[in-house]
Parts: sequence; C-alpha cells; structure tokens
Amino acid sequence: MPRLGEALRAMVGEGEEALQVKGRPESILMSQTRQRIFEHLCHYPASRLRPIARSLGMNATVVQFHLRKMTQHEYLAAGDVGGSSVYYPSDLRPAEEDIPVLAMLAEDSGREILKMIVEKPGLTPAEFAPEIGRSVAAVRKLTLLMESQGLVAVIVDGRHNRLFPGEGLPRFERKTRQMLRGMKSRLMRRLARDRLSPEVELDARRENTILLRVGGKHYRLRLPSDTLMPWLSLR
Repeated sequence: MPRLGEALRAMVGEGEEALQVKGRPESILMSQTRQRIFEHLCHYPASRLRPIARSLGMNATVVQFHLRKMTQHEYLAAGDVGGSSVYYPSDLRPAEEDIPVLAMLAEDSGREILKMIVEKPGLTPAEFAPEIGRSVAAVRKLTLLMESQGLVAVIVDGRHNRLFPGEGLPRFERKTRQMLRGMKSRLMRRLARDRLSPEVELDARRENTILLRVGGKHYRLRLPSDTLMPWLSLR
C-alpha cells in the first residue's frame, strides 16, 4: 500500500518529474499538468483557482499545488480581486488597475456579456440575460464593473438602461495586444535562460506554439497569437 506522501505525489503528477534533471530551473514547465495550467492562464490571465480546475477537468488541490510551484519559480504571479487570489503569467505584467478587468474576462459570464453587448448593442440587462442564461442581477453587477472601466456605456432610455460598447473597449483590447507581445518576448528570454531552446511556430488556428526541448524530448506550449480577446469582434 503506497504511503500518503507517495499517493499525493502521484495525484499531483509529480511522477512527470522523472523526465527532468533534478535541481535544474527548466524543470518547472516539463510537466504536462503544469503546461496545461500555464497555457490556460496565457489565454485567460487573472483566473481563479476553481474556474481553472473546472475548465481543465482537474482536481482543485492538484491545480493549487502546481500554481504554487509555478509562482515560486516566477513563471506565474498572483493578485487579489475581491478577496480571491487570481493567477497570471508573470511575464504578462498587467497594470494593477487592469487585473480586475482581466479577472472578469477570464470568467465565462464576463466574456458572454461583453460579446453580447458588442453583437447586440442597445439591449437592456433584462433583455439579454435570458439569452446567455444569466440572472438579471448577475448581468447588472458585471456591467457596472464594465462601465466603471469604460468598456460599456449605459444610455438611459426612459425607465430602461441600454448597454452599448464603451469608448474604452477598443483601447483595452489594444492594450491586451501590447501585453501579449511583451509577454511572449520576455517568456522566450526566460525559456532560453532555462536552456529550453525555445522556437516559435504559428499553427492554422492562429496560435503561437513554442517548441521546447529538454533531455532529448520535445514539448509544445500553445499561446494566443495576437490578442487576449479573440472571441470579440470590434470591426
């Protein structure tokens, strides 16, 4: 019967460390579990623990263990939004005021609401809440945050508040593009320092793939190509 420590290491995927050289800094991403978590946070930075676990179909304890490991090795950074910890690639370097917005867009509900406002401008929260399967109260709460950040404009029409894309939305989308470009450049340098021989490929889905090599094995790390908001069309 395996001891508790062995069972826990098996649960969190520490068996994958056999592919690595002990004590080498490059070992931190040489785990498929960590790669999946890191990739998720590159696409949805400022995510919370449980949504990450749910999206990836992983146990929250396992995810928490690997988040801690990658934060200790400075591949990830942690912030606080509403009393909850959120995680993002350290090389993304978002401004402090942008972290709550990124956290909102990391949630399915935030993306669904903003996408609906862009596609069907002028609706009230009560009109489009049923279309995305959210309560009116939840929609109003999120759109208040969006309005405070300039992503959404509220126009009073008699007794109704109608929602339109705000002037700050294209500015924020451009800012995420700049953050992403900077992140990729810094991440490539970090991986090179860790002797992972990174090479960039561009696949048919418009994602950047970074090819990593260690110990005679190849690994692929998939990153968003040019925007953190590919689900949003502003044209």
